[in-house]
Amino acid sequence: MNDTMKGISILSVTAIAIFGVLNQDNHGFDIAFLAGIEADAEKSASLQLQQSILAGVDPTEIQEPSAAGVTEGTRSVDCYRGWISIDDDNMAVDQQAYISAVNEKAIYARILDRKLIIEIPNNNKTLARRAESVPVEIAVELADAAVINKQCTRKDLIITAWK
Repeated sequence: MNDTMKGISILSVTAIAIFGVLNQDNHGFDIAFLAGIEADAEKSASLQLQQSILAGVDPTEIQEPSAAGVTEGTRSVDCYRGWISIDDDNMAVDQQAYISAVNEKAIYARILDRKLIIEIPNNNKTLARRAESVPVEIAVELADAAVINKQCTRKDLIITAWK
C-alpha cells in the first residue's frame, strides 16, 4: 500500500509539472513559430529564393555552396589524370589509372586500383614516396574520383625513383 501511494504521488506531481510547463507562454524564446514572431529577414530571403525558383532560375547558382564536397565546375586546386608507372625495385606499378591534385609543394596522386596515395615533389616529377599525410583541400579533391576524372588535364607519369 505504501509503494502504491508513492507511485501515485510521483505520477501526479509529474503530471502537474508537465501541465504547468506546457501551458505557460513562450516569453524569452526566440523560436519564431512558437512565439508567433515572424523573422522578416529570413522570411524575405526564403521568399526571394522561392520566387526565383518559380521564375526558372537554377537554385544552385543563387544559393551558397554546400559543404558536401567537390561539385562540377568548382576546382580549388589543379588536377591531373591518366596512367602512372613506377619503375623501382621497392614499388612496381605498371600503367595504373590515377587521379591527382596539386598544391604549391607537391602532386598527390591517388592510384585508383589500389588504396594508395603517393606524393610527387613539384621540382622532381620522377621521384615519389607514399604520402603520410594529405592536406585537407587535396583530400577533398581526391575523394570523388568520378567528378575529378571528368575535369582534370590528362598527363601520364613515369616515376623512376621511390623514396
